[in-house]
Amino acid sequence: MEKPYDAIIIGAGHNGLIAATYLGKKGKKVVVLEKNTFPGGLATRTEFHTGYRSPGILQDSSLLDYKVVQDLGLESKGLVIQNQRPEIMLLGRNHDEILLEQDAEKSVAAIARHSKKDAQRYLDYLQFIQDIRPFIQSVFSNMPPDLSGFAPGQVMKLGQLGWKLRRLGKATMLQLLKVAPMCVSDFLDEYFETDLLKSGLSFPALLGSFTSPRSAYTTLNLLMWDCRSKCYLPGGPAALIDSLLKAAESLGVEVKMDSEVKSIHFDDKNCVEGIALENGDTYLSPIVLSSATPRHTFFDLVPNYQLSFELEHDVKNYRSRGMTAKMNLALDRIPSQVKASIIRLGSDWATMELAFDPSKYRQIPEEPTLELSIPSLGDPQLAPEGHAVLSILAHHIPYNLEGGWTDAAKTTLSQAILSALDSYLPGISETIVGSEIITPQDLENNYGLTEGQIFHGEHAIDQILARPIPSCARYATPLAGLFLCGSGTFPGGGITGTPGRLAIEAIR
Repeated sequence: MEKPYDAIIIGAGHNGLIAATYLGKKGKKVVVLEKNTFPGGLATRTEFHTGYRSPGILQDSSLLDYKVVQDLGLESKGLVIQNQRPEIMLLGRNHDEILLEQDAEKSVAAIARHSKKDAQRYLDYLQFIQDIRPFIQSVFSNMPPDLSGFAPGQVMKLGQLGWKLRRLGKATMLQLLKVAPMCVSDFLDEYFETDLLKSGLSFPALLGSFTSPRSAYTTLNLLMWDCRSKCYLPGGPAALIDSLLKAAESLGVEVKMDSEVKSIHFDDKNCVEGIALENGDTYLSPIVLSSATPRHTFFDLVPNYQLSFELEHDVKNYRSRGMTAKMNLALDRIPSQVKASIIRLGSDWATMELAFDPSKYRQIPEEPTLELSIPSLGDPQLAPEGHAVLSILAHHIPYNLEGGWTDAAKTTLSQAILSALDSYLPGISETIVGSEIITPQDLENNYGLTEGQIFHGEHAIDQILARPIPSCARYATPLAGLFLCGSGTFPGGGITGTPGRLAIEAIR
């Protein structure tokens, strides 16, 4: 069956749906093809225990690109968005806690109970973030610069970028240039002395990456998050998918489930001409946008003879080491210690380094680094009334585990997570009525994530501005008519929607 379209989108995750909806606004005939029976990718609600639903793999919606919300009219499609990021509870052992609220003075008061010096320095930290925010937001919300040549237009854009950096002022500019390459432990040590505060603030620097607090350039990841994190979706990432589906369908975009793409087809001039599904159906279009991982796109969907040596080499060396597992817990009540929907279990640099070390040798850490979310607080449909869903991201969990992800290995991981959880939230085990463990291998098998990498590729300095690789850094690929629009492109993974928005700019 051949159906002509102006564009075909591979994958109905948030970026694929965003790209499709932008094209629909332009009056294009678009079809989105999703291999699963449900849309949403990593932002899909799924029942993991009778009456309890997971909010999806990704639980942070604070980086959502508000331009996407405005351009696509998502609030009119039911999306509720609060223009402030959620409160974060830093929880240590022995009932130590720091609640970071929207009101800076309240946060300062909470920190002052641990250290008056840190309370004052926290204001200095917030001021630094405020000073550099316009520059960071500008860099990571616009089309990345073309570094392949020196056309007048590109030289001008690079000059504008340099001018924005200079406008920070000499002191702030030099401070940013100094700290961006630093490891996050050294950076935060310059500001604070309280272990709970330092370890808690560092979480965004490490998420999804093969790094520890003492790895170089992790400060850049922290600054990227702190400068761009600015909103909260009470319904979580799945609420974004709900609104995107309504927006796409209102514009005539077709979204087809259970439609796994087998291959991308090219004509005798090496230009895209369409795709073929696993069931044999074919769809014709001169433009294909893939929101799948770069490796899956080039190595599984594109015929080998279409890949040049350079392209194959670069994609092969694009690092996608999965380091994250997910655990969902069904609870019969909300833990009494919880004071925010996001909880980071803080410790100290030594403990976090010890959690990272085993992963280098393909082993499970005795005490994983954990970030918790209680999504049922904002999305009551996830759990029965009075009950709760506890969503846990476990860091430093290797995809390529020694001996493989057997049932015994999954049990070992579950026990390690629950043991760590009990040490911070005593009595939590008594409230558990059901659970689900999702390993990096499961993320690959069930969600199509290469090596279980939740961001479609590691966030590292060499894989951000020229993401995923130099020849594909501006969404267009060396293969005419094939574009990338997923989290493996600039400015990276997470629930931002920016890759889906900017990829459309690359289509001429």
